[in-house]
Amino acid sequence: MPVLNNAKHEQFALAMASGLTPSKAYIRAGFSPRGARAGAHRLLSNIDVAARVLEAQMTISNEVIAGVITRQVCERNARLAEWQARWDEMRDALDAILAERGEELATEVAGGATGFLRKELKGLLGDPV
Repeated sequence: MPVLNNAKHEQFALAMASGLTPSKAYIRAGFSPRGARAGAHRLLSNIDVAARVLEAQMTISNEVIAGVITRQVCERNARLAEWQARWDEMRDALDAILAERGEELATEVAGGATGFLRKELKGLLGDPV
């Protein structure tokens, strides 16, 4: 719905959408405080004004939801980046240990530098198991 033609009606609708009470929104829109309750009720009875209030509330709600989702995605991305940095650090440390001690382990430990040992077992008939 487009902006209301009457500027005070538009200000009233936006003030209502932002969470003010009808009377306070009526006064903030520039109407007289005298009879604010009745005037606000009359404005809310206007279909165009009521529709504009709902539209503005939906817009505000969508913006809030989008902001929350954006913040959550940013927080998750930051955590993932932190985990990736930790993983990279551990991988580099393991690579350094393997490079340093790999040749020693290749001759000392069964399975060589990888530490994996493969044994071939034979069954009763001599077939590999």
